[in-house]
Amino acid sequence: ACNLDDLTPELVGALTEKMLASGALDVYVIPVQMKKQRPGMLLTVLCRADQRDGMLDLLFRESTTFGVRERLVQRAVLERRSVELSTAYGVVRAKVGNWRGQDIKAVPEYADCLAAAQQAGVPVAQVYNAALAGIQTQQVLKN
Repeated sequence: ACNLDDLTPELVGALTEKMLASGALDVYVIPVQMKKQRPGMLLTVLCRADQRDGMLDLLFRESTTFGVRERLVQRAVLERRSVELSTAYGVVRAKVGNWRGQDIKAVPEYADCLAAAQQAGVPVAQVYNAALAGIQTQQVLKN
């Protein structure tokens, strides 16, 4: 994590995309109030330990930071599988999360919903809602 107060938002966005493309598990930015009452951003990167050096290299080379705070964290994740849902707008994938042997949630893949919405000329929310309905009617959550 590092604070940034002198990097344009567009460059923060470009850095975020590059870190994700380089294997970061997550990258997020939070607005913060910094010393001398300057508005700034807290950039946080979550990565595997073996990616540390590459992520530090990106942060130091492509941002204005002079320092990075590091800490080890543990992560719990659901087992995942992908299913295909039939909708009025075509097939949309959804990811299904399993916890302790039980499917507990299913979420439509946004990129699939966006592509289907663009092709059909409808709002993405309309396709997303159709996919949510498909999760229910197609009984995706099986236990």
